[in-house]
Order: sequence, then C-alpha cells, then structure tokens
Amino acid sequence: MKLIKKVKIKNCNSGGFTMVELLIAFSLFIVSLSILTTIFLISNRTQRNISELVLVNDNTYLALEQMARDIRDGRDFDLTCGSDCFQFKNRNGQDILYQYSSVDSSIKITNISSGFSSESLTASNVNVVSFLVTPNNCIVDPGNEAATAPVRLTLSLEIRPKNAPNSEGFVNYIQTTVANRNLATCVI
Repeated sequence: MKLIKKVKIKNCNSGGFTMVELLIAFSLFIVSLSILTTIFLISNRTQRNISELVLVNDNTYLALEQMARDIRDGRDFDLTCGSDCFQFKNRNGQDILYQYSSVDSSIKITNISSGFSSESLTASNVNVVSFLVTPNNCIVDPGNEAATAPVRLTLSLEIRPKNAPNSEGFVNYIQTTVANRNLATCVI
C-alpha cells in the first residue's frame, strides 16, 4: 500500500493585505494628516494674532496710564478742540495737548509750551481706530467756587494690531474714567 501524503498548499494572499485595503488605509492616513495639518496651521496663526493683540493691549494700557497720571495732576482743562482731543496744564505748568492722529492711527502728545513738539504716545504696532474723550463733572462756571468739582474725563479707545495679518476680527475696546485730584476747572 502506498501512503499518500496530503500536502497542504498555503494561500499566497493569506499573510498580507490586498491592494484595495492598502489604498483605503493610505487614503485615510492622508485625509487625517491633512486635517491635523490644517488645525495646526490655524492654531498657529490664531496664536500669533492673539500674541500681537496682547502686545497692543500692553502698550495701550501704558499710554492710558500716562494720560491718567497727567489728568490727575493737571488743571485748566480745555475740551473745545473736539471729542478726540483735550488740552490742559500739567503739574509743571506746561500746556499739553493729547489728540488722535488719523494720519498714522495713533494718539499724539504735544507740548505746546515748548513749541508744538509732538510725539506718538502709542507704539507703531498699535492701530488706534477711534479715541473719544467724554467730560464728566466739568463745571462751566469757574467763578462759582461752591459748584467747583474735580474734573472727570472718560477716555474710550478702539484698538487693533497694525502688523498682524488676518487680524480684522481682533479688536479691543478700552475705556477708563479718570478724576482730577485738584478742584480744576474745565471748559467744554
């Protein structure tokens, strides 16, 4: 009797992936990689814009603090120049003018006593869209001592970064009210 051995033949395709399976897996990998890359790029751009806005806010707060310090110690306020400027005498007796400059979108400080020397109070990366000065508690009759009260000015600013690309939606509104320490007069 002859023994016949059964030989098992292995299927060549049983150990790997088919071409269709590889194509689907590769397509899913490419789609997920492109989604992750897009998310990373958008996050990176947003982070740059927010960093720029933080720098702009810091500079604007410093400018507001300097204006507030001058207002607290100032006297003889004159608000007849418009709603985007004010003039007064500082603690050294010099005539000072703060005004909005639409030419370079900044706030300028001008020392009128020293021959109209003007300099920008805000940095070059700050785009001041609007600057509004609102008088509160200004007494029009400086001769009536009983009616005299400290001058209060409300300063309102709309700012955005100047150099940040795609920063149209990044706008900040800042408002502060500053009271004068003296019983100064104010002309509206």
